[in-house]
Amino acid sequence: MKHPIIHVIWHDAHSIGDTWISLPVDTEPCIVSSIGWLIPDAKPDYVVIAQSYTNEEMYDHLLAIPVGMVKETKLLT
Repeated sequence: MKHPIIHVIWHDAHSIGDTWISLPVDTEPCIVSSIGWLIPDAKPDYVVIAQSYTNEEMYDHLLAIPVGMVKETKLLT
């Protein structure tokens, strides 16, 4: 297995209501914490991680996070 495992903390784009709402709205970001195998150079300007992958280069549950939404990354050992 050749991909490093990383922990990514990022701000998600999310819905702030399920119907019409009054302003002002909650101003706090939706902070997400994800762990996965880093797939470098998979998509320009994104951090791409996989939930699982095989030795035959098959990937499952790829998550592409825009670089501008990433707040922190940490290499896990």
